Amino acid sequence: MTYAIDRTVKSLLVVSGLMALVYLSFIYKCFFNGFDFTDDGVYLLVIERPWEYDTLHILSGFIHHPLYLLVGGDIGWLRSVNFTLYLLAAIYLCSLVLRAISPPEAPLKGFWLCLVSFLFSFGSLTLFNLWLPTPNYNILNFMAIVLVAIGVFSVTLQKRKKERALAWSGWLWIAVGGYLAAMSRPHAAVALALLVALWGLWSYWPDWRGPALAAALSLFALAATATAIDGSLGAFVLRFQTAILEESISGAHSVSQILTLDADILWLGLTLNFLAGLALLFLAGFVLGFTEKSPRANVRLSVPVAAILALNLYIFYSDRLLWQNYLAGYLLWAPALGLFARSQFKDFKIAPKRAKPPLLRLFFFVLILTLVYGAGSNNSVFLTVSLASFFAFLALLILLARQTPPRFWLYRASSLSVLALFISVGIVVSSVGQPYRQPPSLFSYGVPQSVRDGGAPLNFAPPMARYLMGLKFIARESGFTPGTPVIDLTGRVPGAIYALNTYTPRAYWLNSINPGAQEYARRFFGKMTCAQIAAAWIIWENYPSLPPLIPPLLSDSGINFKTDYLLAGATVYASDFSEGEYYARSQYLLKPARPLADAIAACSQKRAAVAP
Repeated sequence: MTYAIDRTVKSLLVVSGLMALVYLSFIYKCFFNGFDFTDDGVYLLVIERPWEYDTLHILSGFIHHPLYLLVGGDIGWLRSVNFTLYLLAAIYLCSLVLRAISPPEAPLKGFWLCLVSFLFSFGSLTLFNLWLPTPNYNILNFMAIVLVAIGVFSVTLQKRKKERALAWSGWLWIAVGGYLAAMSRPHAAVALALLVALWGLWSYWPDWRGPALAAALSLFALAATATAIDGSLGAFVLRFQTAILEESISGAHSVSQILTLDADILWLGLTLNFLAGLALLFLAGFVLGFTEKSPRANVRLSVPVAAILALNLYIFYSDRLLWQNYLAGYLLWAPALGLFARSQFKDFKIAPKRAKPPLLRLFFFVLILTLVYGAGSNNSVFLTVSLASFFAFLALLILLARQTPPRFWLYRASSLSVLALFISVGIVVSSVGQPYRQPPSLFSYGVPQSVRDGGAPLNFAPPMARYLMGLKFIARESGFTPGTPVIDLTGRVPGAIYALNTYTPRAYWLNSINPGAQEYARRFFGKMTCAQIAAAWIIWENYPSLPPLIPPLLSDSGINFKTDYLLAGATVYASDFSEGEYYARSQYLLKPARPLADAIAACSQKRAAVAP
């Protein structure tokens, strides 16, 4: 017997699809609002000039650089195009997952497969809980994992449906995903390669041709890229070794942080309202399992509709309960877990042929992808698992398919896709209500301002627009020319360097709050030439007091901070916001006072004197 989606569920899917398009237009509009002067600034610096730096973070810049050139440096369009590619990959993965796990008696096909996949793909928006939409290594790492998963499910479908073209395209997807993972975070690529190898041995041994092809293509692409970037494989390997050492020195986003269990993120996230949201959505999934047996379609339809209405009330009228909650992604799991709990009751019969091992293998594979993402983000496990909840959600969907009789499958898949849409949109709405390291909220940003003179405008909050205009005015009036090196010693505004159409030699961000900031900064100053240091302007706060990082950095290069710089001007940086008030700090732009030749000579003499 073949089952189909009934009319009422089709109506729910169509209405949800139309609402999803409205939500998408809202998200695209947000891409043209706001700019974080810390992380967004770093991402743009490494995208525009990836060859200028030699750390691991910047490898993704070589991937995003062509896209940056394609959109002419327009930040809003750069975010939009990258997000479109991201969402298309998620939609395709969802369609392959649904094709692989749907029972033959209840298949999703054609328009309804596309629509349900589209709704499920919104689950991938949990990655934007921090709202950092500018292309970066975390987004690239996530996309790489999605592409590898696409390859795995393509190969799985080929084995079931005997489509050879699908199999070879699957191994090609795995090769591309592996290469992109290496270019985002190399240790994530290692974890991904091990996972794929274990899955291949479990599922396809001794047929080694596909895995060998994927490995060869990925390694060849990586070797060609390494040669193009550094001239040789040896120099590229040295980059890895040096970068890992420097990350460990800085103490920020080092590999060791992958294994940290940040109690602050956990306990600050486990608020009463957040726990209430988990309970609400778990209950929705649990009740969904009871009503699916009802012969009345309107009874079955009432559960997802009631859950949607309750979720909307929960998100929009509960005093910002999700705002800045790094655990919000876990809400995506709740309805699937509730439905799974219902499936364990004795009255729920499991179809014997749905309990075959392949689905269990796919479940473990997709679930572990959540941890693979964490291996590439170098952050607390609690945070990274939340951001990558999409993979755990798909794993739960696979587990449900394994325990769902065919007559209930289409109703379950359709209802969960609708809930995934509204949960994820609620998370995004909350994140743009309190964007990462920016004044709230993106809805209130109404001052158009180009980040860089001549560029397309973004909408800013008034204080940040004034800061940006003031900084560019001071630089212009003081004779600053684009391309002149600038060193940000505040550790706060690498985005200001991008706005001035310039760079910091060798170091895209000297963050003074990291545990190893002093030694980390010293190493990067040592890589700068005397000509670069002598010509560099400086951004600092609390002038004319002596910055704590200055003595060991500039004095080792023959520069006296108090006498060798002039104050070009001051502007007010006001990104911190709490309880309705901005916390403003004065920032100062300093220009070299000595003739360039004299500064270079003093630097050379000093370095020669202290050299071992």
